[in-house]
Amino acid sequence: MGVDIEDVGRIRTAVARFGKRFLRRIYTQSEIDYCMKKRDPYPHLTARFAAKEAAVKAFAQLGKTFTKDFEIVATGDIPKLVYHGGVRFSPYEISLSISHTRELATAVVAVYLILSAE
Repeated sequence: MGVDIEDVGRIRTAVARFGKRFLRRIYTQSEIDYCMKKRDPYPHLTARFAAKEAAVKAFAQLGKTFTKDFEIVATGDIPKLVYHGGVRFSPYEISLSISHTRELATAVVAVYLILSAE
């Protein structure tokens, strides 16, 4: 399990300072496109950053992962976390919960390994 909380101002400052370089280092192009369509993209970017950080924490005992290994896919009202990294794990399921205000974003990620009864 992994949990993270982030300040929207921190992401706003990073984007202002480093621009596209920061965005491409952290987010997939589809995540950037989704967030930039919003009136205020920064709470959405921050929520995705928090989700990626929570995912890194949740996967930490299973192997080394990085924020770019994870993508948050907008599927209607329920976002989905997808792992694109190179480390192979036993079959697993991921649960994701994200929430944000104009100032803060938080995320919780739970990874459930599927064990066979053999």
